[in-house]
Amino acid sequence: MALKIQVLKCGTCGKPRGLTHTCVTRMDRKRKPGKTRLKPRVKVTATCRTCGKPRGLNHTCQISTDFKKRKAAAARRQAAERKRRQAARRKAAAAARRQNTPSKPRTPAAKPVPGKAGAGKAGHDYRTCKDTECRRYACQAWKEAYAEAMAIGLEDGYQQSYEQGRRESQQASPATGTPHMDERQIKAQVAEHFPDDNVREDEIVLKPNGDIVIDRRKTAAWAKPLVVGRWKN
Repeated sequence: MALKIQVLKCGTCGKPRGLTHTCVTRMDRKRKPGKTRLKPRVKVTATCRTCGKPRGLNHTCQISTDFKKRKAAAARRQAAERKRRQAARRKAAAAARRQNTPSKPRTPAAKPVPGKAGAGKAGHDYRTCKDTECRRYACQAWKEAYAEAMAIGLEDGYQQSYEQGRRESQQASPATGTPHMDERQIKAQVAEHFPDDNVREDEIVLKPNGDIVIDRRKTAAWAKPLVVGRWKN
């Protein structure tokens, strides 16, 4: 704390004066010298010991520190340490479970099944594949193409036989146009028109609505029923 007391003021130069005051003025000064007057003034200056700044009656000491940075760094270190401890506990628990769990016997690798995907080409010809669940691309493409070709051939062949049979039936019975044949004879006649496809009589179905359907799903699961004509008008 600094204390400064001023009591007298020089009337000549106007500066504060003390007991050993020396007045210095210019010779060409036009202002008349005044009187030395008694003008006491006290000035007290205090410095804060904590922050080092001048202080008064309403002084509030504010200290700038890195407390927040150090607190955040400590929190990060604690979180990292907590994660390391948790990872160590999980690792120890997993090791304990592995030790307590009996080891399972190893099973030998399964052998490739003929007709399945990945089987050797030498023992698996796509043209002779009878497996309905075979996933080989060649087998699936062959079956689809075979079924489509058979459907087209049956339809074309029966169309010709149907026209011929209809003409014959109309000639035999012009009034009704219905052939005088039983179910067995109709199936036999239809089977005769498909000798290359080996269509059997039990694969021919005569529907009540007059449609003739060839259903070969008993011998080939991938086959689809096909309507090849009508047995009555």
